[in-house]
Amino acid sequence: MSPNRRTPARKTNPSTRNTALFKKNRRALLEGQPSCHWCGQRTATTADHLIEEDRWPADTPGLNDMDNLVAACKPCNSSRGARYRNIKHSRKQTPMPKNESININKTNKNEIGFLSETQKPPHDRLKIVETASLRQFPLVRADSGLIGAGSCVPRLETSIENYAGSYGDQVADWSAEYLGIPFMDWQRHIAHNLLVHDLNGDLLHRQGCLSVARQNGKSTLASAVLGWWATDFAKQRGKPQTIISCAHRLDLAYEMFLKLAPIFESKFSGIVSWSIGRNQVEFPDGTRWIIRAATPTVGHGMAAVDLVYVDELWAVSSDAVSLGLMPTQRTANSPMMFMTSTAGDESSVEFLKWREQGLRIIDSKKQGKLYFAEYSPKNTVDPMSPEAWHAANPAIAGGTISLDVLEAESEQPNRAAFIRSSVNLWLASSQGWISPGVWDALVTTEPMPNGGVLAVEVSQDESRYIGLRGAMNPQGKCQVTVAFVKDTLQDCITAIENEVRDQTTRLLVTPTLELSMPAKLISRMQIVGNRELIRWTGLARNAIIEGKVAHDGSTLLAQHVQRAVAVKVQGAVTLSSIRSPGPIELARALCWVVAMASKPVTTRKPMVFVSNR
Repeated sequence: MSPNRRTPARKTNPSTRNTALFKKNRRALLEGQPSCHWCGQRTATTADHLIEEDRWPADTPGLNDMDNLVAACKPCNSSRGARYRNIKHSRKQTPMPKNESININKTNKNEIGFLSETQKPPHDRLKIVETASLRQFPLVRADSGLIGAGSCVPRLETSIENYAGSYGDQVADWSAEYLGIPFMDWQRHIAHNLLVHDLNGDLLHRQGCLSVARQNGKSTLASAVLGWWATDFAKQRGKPQTIISCAHRLDLAYEMFLKLAPIFESKFSGIVSWSIGRNQVEFPDGTRWIIRAATPTVGHGMAAVDLVYVDELWAVSSDAVSLGLMPTQRTANSPMMFMTSTAGDESSVEFLKWREQGLRIIDSKKQGKLYFAEYSPKNTVDPMSPEAWHAANPAIAGGTISLDVLEAESEQPNRAAFIRSSVNLWLASSQGWISPGVWDALVTTEPMPNGGVLAVEVSQDESRYIGLRGAMNPQGKCQVTVAFVKDTLQDCITAIENEVRDQTTRLLVTPTLELSMPAKLISRMQIVGNRELIRWTGLARNAIIEGKVAHDGSTLLAQHVQRAVAVKVQGAVTLSSIRSPGPIELARALCWVVAMASKPVTTRKPMVFVSNR
């Protein structure tokens, strides 16, 4: 190549690396052969500037001070420089004027991206931070009767049991300092429970799913979690973090970017790409925040994503979450997928799956990898009443939403839209087979009788197998309980065998399961399906209304029963999985169980044969 055509090397300020101060500090940093500050694996051989040389204000001291230098290996130093130059080139704009890039006269150096020695964490262990929220916000079960108007505690919430601490207060502090928005009580409660950790600092939850009415501040909560994770938490972990945030539409995901990107750029020296569709922020330590639309291909080609945020889950497809985003976190250390949404409708397939899983964990009364919380009124409460509005809108207590505003909105012609967005209730048809409050009144504390009938049903997508058992109790009522909920056919077969081991329990299965039953169960098996559902739905409904059915208060069973929608088929009433806003397998099984358990067991008398011989 001709010397005239050779790409000129990047010029470095002679006073940058050839000064005695830089060489002295570089020797001090590399003394003892420390590990690289960025990767924590290779031995450091260079001194890397936290704030790039061409962004440092002209004629301002401090560029080569220890506060702006870290020990780095050559590959990390080079790759950071290459990424910085590529991002600047992709933006097709010159660097910020040196007199506007940073304000070196700020008294708090942390605001311009400095790392003091105490802020540079060790790579071997995450620092445990004590949280005051353990004392301020004790965990309260939603059915304890302590939840009043404006309470920060959601009606539905998974249990939090064994944990060493929580990062929730750090997130609240980040919101107050950088967003300028102090957390309301409900936001602090959710942040605390979502981000509980063990003694090693690892998060106890891998997923979080929050459902609350609109305009209550869930976007502020999510912004604070994301901002804290990209800055403070990345420093505590001592390695770059990869973060993806998305929504079903790119413009909705872009809203959070518009709020946080200027803060990251001005306060944390983040390099921002404003190109629509390629929005991202890259931090000096290598942490990246990427904004994408929640399409089925989102996340493909990416690995070790530490934090995924999904906004308005009700409109996001299953392929985007389960196939696109979740696999990116398999190799990440203590990752989190945080999903927020208002109530959905029958098309919200992915949201329904996560909600069902949360209800199963609630019924198990054990702590799971999913943290689920929902602010919504009980089914016994009129959705057009202030009591329901308080339950769905915790921000009323924070003063950002008033009852007067909700009352005015409730008078709109589209009542269904108000119930979804402002009362956070899933849409259900007026043809619901039982009235609100009827099922809740049938709870009993009596022990479940032995024997009876076990009905086994499969979800529409064949991803879940449920068993509902019913038997007549001493009070003459058909008492029912959820026997099991399994995710695989083999686990379902094992659960069935355990339930019918007493030889007195009758077995009802759908045609889907008929060919999968073991030979030893075939003689005890009866096939039930839509024909029996048409015959028995009316009978089961009358038994419920007349108080002849009792149950143990299972949350999952209550949700299936109360969301079931009845339709007319062949002159009779039956339950429709298509019209119902969510899964109703347990409601279908309930109809079969109530009908069969109410029938007396008939036994044949022995036949006597007389021979004339």
